[in-house]
Amino acid sequence: MTSTFMRLAAVACLLATLVASSITTATATVLRLEVPMSDRSLAQCGGGQFCVWGQASYMGSFRSRSGTGAKELGGPVGSVWNNRSTAARLYSNTGVTSICLEAGAKRASLSSSYSSAAQVALLSGASC
Repeated sequence: MTSTFMRLAAVACLLATLVASSITTATATVLRLEVPMSDRSLAQCGGGQFCVWGQASYMGSFRSRSGTGAKELGGPVGSVWNNRSTAARLYSNTGVTSICLEAGAKRASLSSSYSSAAQVALLSGASC
């Protein structure tokens, strides 16, 4: 009877370990199903913000700027949304040319000449 009890105890211990391992694996799997931090969307860009994503289609690293004046962007530029009531001027990689983004303007992708744009001017008027 003692050996039967020992076997049952060993089986119970093994089952408990397997169940605990399954729960850990299931939890890890659920965590992997969450949206990756790099998948960004327009919902991140609050009103009054000039928003930049590092990749086209509003994906990748996200940054936003507010207020007026020259603002450093600090990273790759793949798509932008001027979710403000005033215009913004995005300067090219070289800073020589720029594009005007009227209030509310979105660009899901930009030409390569803006892919590493360093600066945006957040204007106080409705047009550039």
